[in-house]
Amino acid sequence: MQNPFQVILDKLEKIEMQLESMKAKAAEKEAFSEYPELLTREQAADILNVKLPTLDLWAKQNNVQKLRNGKIVRFQKSDILNLLKINVKYQRN
Repeated sequence: MQNPFQVILDKLEKIEMQLESMKAKAAEKEAFSEYPELLTREQAADILNVKLPTLDLWAKQNNVQKLRNGKIVRFQKSDILNLLKINVKYQRN
């Protein structure tokens, strides 16, 4: 039989982890709210904290989808934020 206090502590720990996750998601959403849904190359590189050639390479390697309308290139903000989550080492400090 499990110690009832340990059961409560385990449940509290799970709740704390869920709250931290929700807090992180809200902070991320707020941090990039000033950017439009379609980003320029410069804006995408700024969010990812990489130089333009790196962003171009990732697009060429299909790590991120590039939207093109003639000479105009854009990236979806959601794709860039997902890439940011995957490449944690590139996140801003």
